[in-house]
Amino acid sequence: MEKGEHLEGTILRTTQFGAIVEIDEPVDAMVHSSQIPGCHGWDVLPEDILHTGDVKIVRVLDIHDSGRVSLSLMLDEERETT
Repeated sequence: MEKGEHLEGTILRTTQFGAIVEIDEPVDAMVHSSQIPGCHGWDVLPEDILHTGDVKIVRVLDIHDSGRVSLSLMLDEERETT
């Protein structure tokens, strides 16, 4: 897995701050709500858009030294228009 790579991931659960996504067993990663298209603060929450079991294409934003992985559901062309 590399920064910028696009992967298929499965939504494991949503939180008020984003979603936990399984991208590669046993790697679970976080998509922050700011990286979910259509998610706007407290008006539209991640749980309004994503559901457990949804399969989505995600982009690796960062791989931290701790092993934590940050993801985005915004593909490159979506980021340019938001």
